[in-house]
Amino acid sequence: EKVNDTEKEKILEKANTAKHKLLYLEGEEGNMHVYPIYSDAETGFECISHIEDESLSKVKKENQDDDDIKTTKHLAQWSSDVVHKYLEEAIERTKFIFESSNMKCRHEEIFRRIKS
Repeated sequence: EKVNDTEKEKILEKANTAKHKLLYLEGEEGNMHVYPIYSDAETGFECISHIEDESLSKVKKENQDDDDIKTTKHLAQWSSDVVHKYLEEAIERTKFIFESSNMKCRHEEIFRRIKS
């Protein structure tokens, strides 16, 4: 049977005065379904939410620690790669400078680098 609007309003008024909270869901055919909502204390599960919060925060912290370790390793590897690339390029450029210049230019370059 379909519940008309007046009956729905009566049901809602009763819910406001009821001891327990009620959840009202309207079905596909317009039928009103009433579901009682109990607190954790009423069902004996008052510790559940606290325990779940603790376990979720612990998992989050462990995952965060893992992420931090992975990030640190990644950054260390990246910086090491950058340094190696820079040194390889510097060595190649230095070789090119010395190979393409005469002995006098080489000595001038060496002295210039020593002074700086």
